[in-house]
Amino acid sequence: SIQIDSGSILGSQASNQGEAGFVELTANKIILNNFAQVTVSSKSSSQDTLQPGFISIEAEDVTLSNKAEIFATTISGDGGNIELENLKTLQLTGGSLISASTTNGISGNVNINATESINLDRDSGVIAEVTPTGIGKAGNITITTSQFNLDNGAIISVSNRGTGNAGELQVNASNMKLDNGAKIFAETQVETLLEDDGGDINLQSLQTLELDNGSSISTSTVDGEGGDFTINASESVIVNGGSRLAAEATGNGEAG
Repeated sequence: SIQIDSGSILGSQASNQGEAGFVELTANKIILNNFAQVTVSSKSSSQDTLQPGFISIEAEDVTLSNKAEIFATTISGDGGNIELENLKTLQLTGGSLISASTTNGISGNVNINATESINLDRDSGVIAEVTPTGIGKAGNITITTSQFNLDNGAIISVSNRGTGNAGELQVNASNMKLDNGAKIFAETQVETLLEDDGGDINLQSLQTLELDNGSSISTSTVDGEGGDFTINASESVIVNGGSRLAAEATGNGEAG
């Protein structure tokens, strides 16, 4: 097993015209706890920056707790991808995050494959984003599992809080439940000249989907074109307790 704890950092960083290395972890069990980080980053201010390295994690069980993070970030240029493959279970709790972000560029993609279950709890999340004041495109998130649970404020999001496009979120799961204020959302802020500004949400191969206690799935835009969301469930879609499914637009935006 691999355990990273108490603010320890395992990572690779590039500046100026450099290229960050790869971070590859393989074990039966991987645990990140108490502000531990696994990261690749690029901090050049030039659009000519080489692509940073990627993060690859393979293990039967992966746990992040108490604000642990796996992230790939870039200031300018293309961001690195994050891949968690051949998992049985993934557990995030206590504000832990898996994120790919950029300020001016294209953020990396996040791909997670766990055969049994993925559980996000207590304000944890999986995020692909362009940060505020940035110009670029958020990466895509693809999640494949059997049982997918989000609880107690957990989030999954593809968002552009600056100018440009949001990525696409795709979930392939048998059963999915959002509870106690959990959220899945795709959002854009400012319209660009590119087509399909808004991020799309696609929930595929479901048997059941349940939202309860103020949970939500939404696409939104302020001054752009909001994304669409598609839900394909063979048995049931249940929305209870003030929860909602929504496509929204404010300002001069157009809802999906």
